[in-house]
Amino acid sequence: MSLAAISTMAGILETGVKLFGYAAAVKKDIEALHIDKESYLRAYYFELSSNLELLKVINKDALSDTEVTSTAFSSIVQKLETAIAASILFGDHTDTGNSIYHLFAAKRKIQNPFKNLMRFTSSGEDDTVDAEINESVINAMHFTVQKIQVLQKLSTCDESAKDLLNGIRLKVRLDNIEQRLITIRKFVREQIKQCQGKD
Repeated sequence: MSLAAISTMAGILETGVKLFGYAAAVKKDIEALHIDKESYLRAYYFELSSNLELLKVINKDALSDTEVTSTAFSSIVQKLETAIAASILFGDHTDTGNSIYHLFAAKRKIQNPFKNLMRFTSSGEDDTVDAEINESVINAMHFTVQKIQVLQKLSTCDESAKDLLNGIRLKVRLDNIEQRLITIRKFVREQIKQCQGKD
């Protein structure tokens, strides 16, 4: 394996390590502000909505001719945010009074309008043309954080690194992220209403 390839793979692996430190820092800041569960959920709802608004204005059809390492793609994907989601996924869940992690174990249906959703199987990830798939909200969160972080990391690679990468279906990846974010946001809205004692 070339030095460039090793450098690229090392950078991707480093992302996972950084996430834990970043998530812990965000969670510590939230706790220092004494933010309650409803406010935490509202912060996550805002993060989800911001990401969805950004994804909505992307011309995904143009992505078929776009490299992940292109400056244009990088400038957009770097704007996606995962700090609140990561703080929920990787925070300390031993204190159930402050943790909201356990709320996201519920399963929800994820719509597949473009017939290109990836679903988790025993062999990894497979495409499905089913109209919808069932997935736990926590798995959907893991999926979106991981996929966004990896895309952000790859987008910062040198242009020459594209020859070392397998074909990346940017539209499919963004469609999968978007549909899961839609489902997660709907679930978070339900949880906020429960906090407010609404039906």
